[in-house]
Amino acid sequence: MQHFEILAQTWKLLWKHKVILAFGLLAMLVPGLVGVLMGTSMLFFSVDNFGQFERMLGNETWFILAWFGFFGLFMLLSLVATSVGWTGVFKGTLKVEKGQQGITFSELWADSWPYVGRVLGILFLIGFGMALVFMVPALLGILTAGVAFLCILPMMVILIPLSFLAQMYMYLCIAASVADDFDVFIAIKRAWEITLKNFWPLALMSLLLYLVQMAAGILIAIPTWGAQMIFMIPLMSENVRPETMFTFFGIFMLVIMPLAFLVQGTAQTYVNSAWMLVYLRLSHRPEANIPVSLPA
Repeated sequence: MQHFEILAQTWKLLWKHKVILAFGLLAMLVPGLVGVLMGTSMLFFSVDNFGQFERMLGNETWFILAWFGFFGLFMLLSLVATSVGWTGVFKGTLKVEKGQQGITFSELWADSWPYVGRVLGILFLIGFGMALVFMVPALLGILTAGVAFLCILPMMVILIPLSFLAQMYMYLCIAASVADDFDVFIAIKRAWEITLKNFWPLALMSLLLYLVQMAAGILIAIPTWGAQMIFMIPLMSENVRPETMFTFFGIFMLVIMPLAFLVQGTAQTYVNSAWMLVYLRLSHRPEANIPVSLPA
């Protein structure tokens, strides 16, 4: 597998077919909107609002239910938006690789929906499995007042690269489902067979794409830290009104958070498109000869 050829081809593909990039940004739509709403609310926040907030906290049952309701709705909408956005990127990349030149947003939207449920299932199964693996050591540590942390510390070191590889496997599962029209469990089986046969090339590609995402994170972190340092120094004065602080953080969130989601969404779209190309190179080449058991 030619890693750098795939990376270069992914960049050319997204640059030429920007509709795929636009579709990928759908995955960041919900957190982006929440960030904008939070920034806007900060612009109109004042000290008097704290009294209203305290009265809301007085009814603890209502507050807890409202919080869990909002959090649950946010997670559900984020998961659905992620599934739709990711599916469109994988499907769009597949269309381009099959020779289609012109792709419209409406066409990609219609062609992606039959696979959204499968992608959602893969994200849930593998994401839930990863969360469970990390939750068990954390719960043991809490229940044993931290004693278990000392015993399972070597295992925690192993969990980091394990989660790294689990993400790689998840991308291959999604690519298999979209490219070959497999259901969730057949896609999981196909991805597993490809992983076993090409583990080290896939691990190297996973590392390279992780560096792409890390570079995107640094690209956002540097101006964010710089803006905080520039504006926080005068705000530390004792004469600064609290409303000024709220206004600053509101403007900061309105500018930085959409920019952060744009950069992160672009990087994630690049990663998703690259993994589809990886799957096609490994699975659809004549010499691949990777069998998969299909249901009768």
